[in-house]
Amino acid sequence: MAALRRFDCTLVNLLCSGLDVRAVLLSAHEITGYKAIEQRLRDSERRFETVTNERLRAVTQSVPDLLLLADLDLRIQFVEPTHSRPRARGADRSFDPRSVTAGGA
Repeated sequence: MAALRRFDCTLVNLLCSGLDVRAVLLSAHEITGYKAIEQRLRDSERRFETVTNERLRAVTQSVPDLLLLADLDLRIQFVEPTHSRPRARGADRSFDPRSVTAGGA
């Protein structure tokens, strides 16, 4: 069975162009190799993102202190999830990200 090939094609109608040329011009460029490279790049990016997310999750979950990420307007974008739930010691307290104010503690 022959391998599937991919082409990028351009079709130009010269029949009504006003020129003496009476034809339809078809230009085709094989892009099979380019598409395979694009797919390998997407797969690699997905694997990198998965590994990076797993490592980030492992780091954030192992930090004993509060870990949060805020934007330049001091809006909290991320709080390590274990700090937003009651903990074993002092289980009656939980972290409320809205309680953080600008300008420090």
